[in-house]
Amino acid sequence: IFDYSGAITKGGVPAEALPEILEDLVRIQQSLAEERLSGAHDFLNLPGRMLERIQEYPYRELVETFRCKEEVLVIGIGGSSVGAKTILMALSNFYRNLSSFLRRNTPKIRFLENIDPDYIHQSIDGIDWQKTGLIYISKSGETLDPNVNFATLKEIMKGQIGPEAFKRSVVAITDPAVGLLRKEANREGYHTLSVPELVDGRFSVFSDVGIFVLSLALDYQEIIEMLRAAKEYVEATEIDIISF
Repeated sequence: IFDYSGAITKGGVPAEALPEILEDLVRIQQSLAEERLSGAHDFLNLPGRMLERIQEYPYRELVETFRCKEEVLVIGIGGSSVGAKTILMALSNFYRNLSSFLRRNTPKIRFLENIDPDYIHQSIDGIDWQKTGLIYISKSGETLDPNVNFATLKEIMKGQIGPEAFKRSVVAITDPAVGLLRKEANREGYHTLSVPELVDGRFSVFSDVGIFVLSLALDYQEIIEMLRAAKEYVEATEIDIISF
């Protein structure tokens, strides 16, 4: 039982103001319902969409290819990496990178989120580049920090394994049609996945941006259950425009 009495006393919301606040809430709900009907807030559609996508053969084949890597380096910043990183920390062992037993023979996953040279050096020290995959996440391909990191690792990896093996070791997750990274990925022949056109980075965790990375560390059934639960939550909390 929650006691809300302190919220409507001296210093709180006056009781006589509640009807007006309720009217505002109804207006906001109606506005959100209308926006959803017009296609806005597309991030709410991602769980259902990804439930279908992760069952497609090309997608699963790419996941299995990178699950066989020894190391996977994820280059991104902000919304491009923090979602997957947070869920991975919540659903897997914090020390998974230290033990193949803890990560159940899935790859070590390292997130390269800034350009501090000591941080980068420590992150890649001792890596076997022949067994390493690179995931570069940037919707525009114009963000400075990940660009610098990708350029640095591209030079190192090409020198170690050659240009042909390098392009097979890269997944570029970017805008589906335009942008510098999309152009480079098409030109060089990298594997590509897409950042949804109408979804900003911080809301993209249930798209390729987060789910591909998580699929390399979590069981397939765990991904299914997570997406299904998110989809059910969206459906349960969806505002029905008919009610207005």
